[in-house]
Parts: sequence; structure tokens; C-alpha cells
Amino acid sequence: MKKTLNFDVVVLGAGASGLVASIVAARQNKKVALLERQARVGKKILVTGNGKCNFLNKNISSEFYNYSSRKYLDEIFKNYNVNLIRGFFKSLGVAELEKDGGRVYPHCEQASAILDLLRLENASLGVTELCELNVDKILKVGSKFKISLENGEIICDKLIVAIGGVAGFAEGTIDNHYDVVKSLGHSVTKIYPALVPVKTKSGFEKMLKGVRSHCTVKLVADGKIVKSEQGELQFTENGLSGVCIFQISGLVGEFFKNRTVNGVKCNNLKIVIDLLPQYTKKEIIDLFLKKIQLMPNLTLGQLCVGVVHKKLGVALLKSMSIDDISTKLASALSSAEVDFLAQKIKSWEYEPTGVMPFKNAQVTCGGVPLSQINLNSMESKKVKGLYFCGEVLDVNGLCGGYNLYWAWLSGYIAGKLN
Repeated sequence: MKKTLNFDVVVLGAGASGLVASIVAARQNKKVALLERQARVGKKILVTGNGKCNFLNKNISSEFYNYSSRKYLDEIFKNYNVNLIRGFFKSLGVAELEKDGGRVYPHCEQASAILDLLRLENASLGVTELCELNVDKILKVGSKFKISLENGEIICDKLIVAIGGVAGFAEGTIDNHYDVVKSLGHSVTKIYPALVPVKTKSGFEKMLKGVRSHCTVKLVADGKIVKSEQGELQFTENGLSGVCIFQISGLVGEFFKNRTVNGVKCNNLKIVIDLLPQYTKKEIIDLFLKKIQLMPNLTLGQLCVGVVHKKLGVALLKSMSIDDISTKLASALSSAEVDFLAQKIKSWEYEPTGVMPFKNAQVTCGGVPLSQINLNSMESKKVKGLYFCGEVLDVNGLCGGYNLYWAWLSGYIAGKLN
């Protein structure tokens, strides 16, 4: 016999936003069920911040989020201060550790601690946790929601959709992810990966695989710099990675999905890498000339040693169509060639060919448009009693705690059931 369960509130999805939404709802003496399709709740939380869980940033602004959501986030952030979420986690017993850039971690630097405390609070409030559930269909019947499952159904007064995005999913598993959203009358914008490595085709990918360098990276759209980031760059067999690349990857993904950057039509996109951001071009030229003067037997292959990674030096010289790198003397370089090499180090251009797939991404760009949501409550403008929170919405941020902050905050607002 199929069972029928009744709850005041059902939270569909037990990730970061869903776990907070269920707590806030249960604190209002609601009978709450937390439904999760995976074997356990909150798995994605465990890998955030390299396992240390950079769970928010104290410097919150819409500028750290995708362009399409900023005007809506301005309104939300005006009404909800970051101290609201800091206070929420303090109520769970989290001691904070602040780091550079406003990043906030649990003092123990264990993502598992954040998940444990969220689960403990849900359990103490009597929230029913149901895992490994596949939802067949959701219908609105009168004032109630009817959730059809393989072995029964769940009836509830309020439904909070916190199913997240498709970051980390294999390509063949994403097709039906948003079916529940669409069946409830909502649309979903185009989706593409973000916080993800960028693919390139320079010819040096295999040679440079595994090389790391502290760089400044600029994303240039139709000749105009649209974003600049500094940090560790990682060269991969497919192209470029590292936090500084992740920060521009959403715009690269947008370009290849829509042929726009920040919503503006674009014809050409390139990544410009400054391999020595702390040095001027003249200082690099002077450094090379001094090395050549002091070591007349220095080969071309040895010229960049101590300046940039040895493999990078070889790749730079090859990109200038210079041969016999291992035997030709550096003193044979003309002044124009030394100037060109220094210029390459300061602005090495890469042409992106796309971004890696969703399975390599940390965040999904796109989702339910905020224009379809009441921003004061996260309630649907289309269906009364239906709420959305977290990554299922068209909101994504940069690295630095911004995406988790959005998950907590939107879950908190949705859980209030206003």
C-alpha cells in the first residue's frame, strides 16, 4: 500500500539553502520534511573552500554576482544585512575565522562542522529527513501541493524548491533537472557552467600542463578590458585554470552561450596574461640585458630561468617562432626580440574556445529568473505557497563565499514563509 505523509512545509533539496530553509521554517513550529534525491544531505557543502568551508564574505555587494541578478540583489541586500546570516550561524554554535578579502570560515576550518551543525539543528527541531527520493510529479491541488513518489505521496501546505543547479553533474544527467520547476509554471534561463576551467587552443597545453604561476589575468571583449583578476594561474591539458580563471569563467561561458559579455553583444574575446605583474616591461628588459651581459654563454632556453617557470620560458620563445632554443645564445637576440619577449611576458594573449563542462564546474549560471519571485519572501509570483531558494535561481557569484552566502540568505528568507 502506498503511504501518504502530511507536512506543513516540504523543502525539496537538502543542500545549503534547503538545510537553512528547513531550520527557519521549523523554528516557527511548522512540521517540516526535507527531501533529498542523494543518499545523504549537504554533500556539496563538504567540498566548499577546499574542505574548509568559506561560508560567507563580510563584504557583500551585488557587484560580486552575475549581471542579470544585480538590480534584484541590490533590493535584497538593502533589506537583509550580512550580520543576519552571521547571527544565524552563531546561533548554531559556529565560531568564525576571518581571512583576507573578507572571507569567513568556521574557526576549526572544517566544512563538515558546518554540515554537522545544520543537521543537528534540523534534528533537534524534529525535521523529517528523507533521502534517496525521486519525485515523479508535483501538482498544486487547491491550496495544497501533492508530491508523487515511487512508493507514495506527500501532501503539504508550503513547498520550498531548493534543488540547486547542475554544477558537478555529468552531461547526460542534466536534461530533466528543471522539469519540476517548469511543471509548476516557471521558466528557466539558459544555463552554462561557471567557476570552471577555460578551454584554449594555443598549442602549448600539453607542454605546460601542471605549471602554476602567480599572474594577473584580464578578460578583453572587443578590445575592452571587462574583468581583471590576480592570483595563481594553473595551466592544464585543456587550457587554463586557477581561482583567477574561475572568476572570469562565467563571462567566458556567457560569451559562448549567448555571444554576449555582461549582457552586451560581443564579437571577440581573449584572455591576456601578465606573468610578472610586479615588474614593468622596462624592468624585465633590463633584467634580461644584464643576464646576457654577465653570462655571454647563456642559451635562449636558459634566459628565462629564474624569471618565469622554465617551461613557460620555452613556450614564450616558441610562440615567437624562435628555434634552436637549447643551443642558440641569448646574446644573438636583437633588441627588438628582447623587447618582444618582455612584452609577451607582460601580455601573453590566449584565445578561449569555451569552458569545461558542468561536471568540472562549481556553480551553474542561469536558473529561475528573479523577476518571477517576490524578493521579500522568495515566494513565486505565479503560484501561491511555492518558494525558491539557492542555486536553482538565476544567481551566481564569484569565489570568496558569495555563492554560499546567497544559498544561506535565500534559504533563510524562504524559510520565513512570509
